[in-house]
Amino acid sequence: LDPAYGGFQGPAAAVVRRIDRCLGGFIDHLKRLGLYDSSIVILTSDHGDSLGEGKRWGHAMTLFPEVVRVPLIIHVPAALRGRITGDTGAVSLSTDITPTLYALLGYDTQTDGPLLGTPLVEEATEAEAAGQGVAGRRTASYLLASSYGPVYGLLQDNGRSLYIVDAVNRRDYKYDLSERSARRVGISAAERDAGRSVIRKNLDELAARYHFVPRP
Repeated sequence: LDPAYGGFQGPAAAVVRRIDRCLGGFIDHLKRLGLYDSSIVILTSDHGDSLGEGKRWGHAMTLFPEVVRVPLIIHVPAALRGRITGDTGAVSLSTDITPTLYALLGYDTQTDGPLLGTPLVEEATEAEAAGQGVAGRRTASYLLASSYGPVYGLLQDNGRSLYIVDAVNRRDYKYDLSERSARRVGISAAERDAGRSVIRKNLDELAARYHFVPRP
């Protein structure tokens, strides 16, 4: 840990600092051109990284909390804010970004459910203006997958629970994400069976969609 960066891991913090400077310059450029107020700007990351948590490093074949938690900041032009609504307290995924862009640009988004992403915003209605938000996002289950290995996760309870099936190391994990610091918790036999069943169902659905036939 580098004291120059408030105790954060030095090389990673230096990269974040450089990206922050680049993004700030880009935003300043948009403002100088008078384009910022009419621009959609999205800041996110494709994945996180383990930087020593639990003696773990990297991200390629894991789905630990520090790997799946990434920032998502969306600047929406003022002209659009009056006609859309969204539940900022609901879980969001990187697969939701493309359908969200389509929705913001006024296209009718035909989505196939959480596996392929759904818009984070929708046209405002009287019910949503009362605080109802985008229906269903807080109660849905979401399939996660590692970058390069057969490691799958099930994100539930509006991002507060993460169940992981690690086929590389033949282990299962479960994390409570309700607090800032994730906490590993025990797994009952019933929870293991239920988690694996939902993940298998999602993988079978993806395989059928892409006409993938696994080897015997």
